[in-house]
Amino acid sequence: TLRFDPVEAGTRMRWSGHVRPKGALRLLGPLITWMGVRQEHRIWSSLKRHLEGAPVAGA
Repeated sequence: TLRFDPVEAGTRMRWSGHVRPKGALRLLGPLITWMGVRQEHRIWSSLKRHLEGAPVAGA
């Protein structure tokens, strides 16, 4: 789920999701969650840097 909320300094984006491994992978659930959180943080931080560094159209 992605959520965008207006804030004084711009827009705040929040995300959430659930991973439900099945079978033997259930034992790796905490590791999969930890890896996913790290990856999501890198992805969204990179997007933020890209968007904030992009020139503004019409400026």
